[in-house]
Amino acid sequence: MLMKAYIDESIPRRSASPYMCVGGYLFKEDKAEDMSRKWDGYLKSRGIQYFHMTDCATGNGQFKTWKVSERDKLVRNFIRRIKQTSAFGFSVSIDVPVHEGIFQYYNEIPSAYALACFASMILIRKWADRANYEGDIFYIFEAGHKDQKNANQFILDRIEAPDKKKSYRYIGHEFAEKEKEPLLQSGDLMAWQHSKSYVNQLEGRPIRRDFQALVRPGDKQMEYKAQDLMIMAQALVDAGQLTVKKGALLSDIRSSSWRA
Repeated sequence: MLMKAYIDESIPRRSASPYMCVGGYLFKEDKAEDMSRKWDGYLKSRGIQYFHMTDCATGNGQFKTWKVSERDKLVRNFIRRIKQTSAFGFSVSIDVPVHEGIFQYYNEIPSAYALACFASMILIRKWADRANYEGDIFYIFEAGHKDQKNANQFILDRIEAPDKKKSYRYIGHEFAEKEKEPLLQSGDLMAWQHSKSYVNQLEGRPIRRDFQALVRPGDKQMEYKAQDLMIMAQALVDAGQLTVKKGALLSDIRSSSWRA
């Protein structure tokens, strides 16, 4: 059996939220192909080339002539289809200023995007362990992020050993455009909703009802705060994949993480 993971990111304005989020869904290959074909056909019939949650939520881009009620209906339709066909939903958030504060003291710096992409693979691996899934998984990330090259190399370095490939059920990954891989749009939806939940929280507003409707009991969200990022950095040091800059002290790193 083959499963495919579709992963996208959402990065709000720094003034709105310090978090960047990566999210997506895992599908069985046959369901992914069927869902991709039907969803793409449905969008094209409505004159939409691909779904972009930011534009749908704000009424911009391809959605600028759509009424609010029409856009809400489209999102509800997409959520329903995703929940019916996907095996697992996931999202990861990273506090970007804290990440910058900690990793400035290291060489070979993995970007926040790279860490979030790989953290999403960790959530998928844990799902596979819980589900006793022993088949293969192909990971698809949206192309175009400024740190794509950094993320690609970070992933390759993490899973180069045969035992790592086996634990992640990894048979490959790629960076693709939404137009070519329609189910990346499900990742866009999850990442945007998770990111928006932080914006609402910081502004004292309730969590969006469509986010509550989207997340199922078995889906997982992970937030990487200062302590989590320090643990990750130390794990990379222990594995020989990250080195501390000359003159940097552990006290500097700890102090920086809390100031950020």
